[in-house]
Amino acid sequence: EDPGLYFATASLQGTIIRVFRLTNCDKLYELQRGSSSCVIHSMAFNGNASLLAVSGSKGTIHLFHLNKDNQIVQDSSSHDAPRQVGIAGYMKRFTSKSSNDGQIVRSFARLRLKGEHSRKANTITVLDAVQEDELEENIAICLGNGTLLQYAVRYNGKKRPIRAEDLLFHTDSD
Repeated sequence: EDPGLYFATASLQGTIIRVFRLTNCDKLYELQRGSSSCVIHSMAFNGNASLLAVSGSKGTIHLFHLNKDNQIVQDSSSHDAPRQVGIAGYMKRFTSKSSNDGQIVRSFARLRLKGEHSRKANTITVLDAVQEDELEENIAICLGNGTLLQYAVRYNGKKRPIRAEDLLFHTDSD
């Protein structure tokens, strides 16, 4: 499906990430980032919305698979029952706890930023894979000081740095 049809929210503690379908606000995924509180800085889907990257103040970027195995099983009776309308009905969807049959969906890979900027705000994006047959995603992280970091992450969780460069303060040495 079109990745533009989804949106993600984070709990106030930054421990739970929820993914919703934009067209009807159905909750599709409930993901656990960790057990300790943190401020979520950035969230990004890949091109086909099969992966979500989440960056937080703990200096980590968590990567989650978004597939049918991780999806919340919708109770069929909830679709047949009349829904509460108005803002109260929508707020209930965003804040209510759901059961995923006891399954806690955790990240399959985690990148740890190091150094003085690791816990400061950053922005992440998921780039198109360079080699489709490798089953890896490229994660780009822009730190507050203008440094760009890029990692390749395979679907088995293995990762490797691709580059780190200073984008804002780079000077040509002509």
